Amino acid sequence: MQVRSFFVKMWLLTVLSLFSCCASATGLEPVPDFLQCKYWGDAPVDGPKAFEHFSMKVFRDFRTSGDLLERDANEWNIPSCVFQDGNPVVGALEGGFQRLFTTGWDWTESLTYVEQFKKNYPEAGFAAIAEAAYWRIYAWNARGYGFISTVTPEGLKLFTERLEKAEKVLIDTKPYATDFPNWYAELITVQSALNRPYTDQEQTFHEGAQKYPTYYPIYFAMVQFHLPKWGGNWVLEDNLIAWSVENSKVSNQNAVYARLYSYVFEHLLPEENFFKDTLVSWPKMKLGYEDMMIQYPKSKYNLNRFAMFACKAEDKETFLNLRHNIGENTMLEAWAQNPFQESTPNIKIVTPPQVRLDPRLGRTSNIRLNQIYQQPIVVTLPPEGQKSLTLCDSKYGYSK
Repeated sequence: MQVRSFFVKMWLLTVLSLFSCCASATGLEPVPDFLQCKYWGDAPVDGPKAFEHFSMKVFRDFRTSGDLLERDANEWNIPSCVFQDGNPVVGALEGGFQRLFTTGWDWTESLTYVEQFKKNYPEAGFAAIAEAAYWRIYAWNARGYGFISTVTPEGLKLFTERLEKAEKVLIDTKPYATDFPNWYAELITVQSALNRPYTDQEQTFHEGAQKYPTYYPIYFAMVQFHLPKWGGNWVLEDNLIAWSVENSKVSNQNAVYARLYSYVFEHLLPEENFFKDTLVSWPKMKLGYEDMMIQYPKSKYNLNRFAMFACKAEDKETFLNLRHNIGENTMLEAWAQNPFQESTPNIKIVTPPQVRLDPRLGRTSNIRLNQIYQQPIVVTLPPEGQKSLTLCDSKYGYSK
């Protein structure tokens, strides 16, 4: 441990020396930049902005060009196709489908698109996952997102019926749809919502996590199920995360510990305190982020997130070392509790400009694409991230 600590301090002084020294000590190596990924262009490649960008691409292509979506889904569906922060690009399929069915589109119209997709792409895993996502999101539309005491009997009935349709789609398509790791995350989510026996979720989770040990949304789905607010407890959660670390250790060492407890942090209730109420260990989480930074040294998002947690853990030395490393390269979304949706309301309406035409699409598709993008967009600004960063800088006396 003394040798590792020395290397960590060296990294905090100079990133390059850490990467060259620690790779052999941990068994990790920096991951080549998107070696197997194609069609990046000038897209963002790090953090939530990258995920949102590719989710929007799924949203667009589902409505305008199934062939492009098929191509992208297959290109992304390899373990080495990851963002700069290490998250799998194929996870953007779920983000895109979530956006598709929660942006005010008519449910009947959406189902028409889903049915047409099934017809055009029979035995395509991404099409099956899209259909299951449709029924799952439609189910929650009937139920509402409050606690069970707020749900009407009719809402609960529709919720169950639609979830059962999602479950059936997934079970019927398992022979080919499990070529996409998204299938497992989707089924765990549906099984959890249907309150299936715990052994069902556990079986799905273990099968998926062992087949796709670096597809983090499979772990996220199970972590969500173990949160106390949904009937779990912190002991079960900590045991799950410990198992997950061991399951992915060959590829990630301890990084999954940091990823999964970061996910826990993002889904806490307002009254819950991360370092007091959960069973998280800061030394283990710190070790996880150190391993993550060895693998993904170019990720400004991971570096900022690491510093944010160091601040919350009151680890002044680590925070200041990381903060000096960050300098002007701050990413405010990394300093908020939920990087994807700021908790402090600060809303404005944006009317986007006409998008650039895609020469691979026909005239009709491009017209439809512009209609999609011309709708006013509600944007949540990031006041929480800026506040968190300012408080940490002030608390520990950071200055440029």
